[in-house]
Amino acid sequence: MESIKDNNRIFSKSFQNPLLCALGSVINDETIPKLKCKIVAGSANNQLEENRHGRILHEKGIRYAPDYVINAGGLIAIYIESKHSTPEEGIKKVEEIEEKIDTIIAVSKKHNEPTYEIANRLADERISNKKKERETSRKA
Repeated sequence: MESIKDNNRIFSKSFQNPLLCALGSVINDETIPKLKCKIVAGSANNQLEENRHGRILHEKGIRYAPDYVINAGGLIAIYIESKHSTPEEGIKKVEEIEEKIDTIIAVSKKHNEPTYEIANRLADERISNKKKERETSRKA
């Protein structure tokens, strides 16, 4: 794996799948035409400079894995520690991240919609459902 610290050089290289792990807003009008990959993934927050860049990636046939889906493992670890759960429970939850990515990609392909839009919609639905569950349990 090659590590490049000069932002301008990242997009002049031909990577199979660049892992953007420390740079935000690097997927933009200037860099998208330079991408020579099939997937953009990494833990950097807010890799898309603007949401429309996710649609442009989609139109170019480049899959984008949103950072908040990929980064879920860190949040899961904190949750597991706070609940004093077992490492096995944590591992099971972390393995579910792959299933979520697979679902996002499958729905994206089925509906021809950008992966970031699918991920956002699924996250909104999950948050909405959790709120409803809490309201229902408070009334009970």
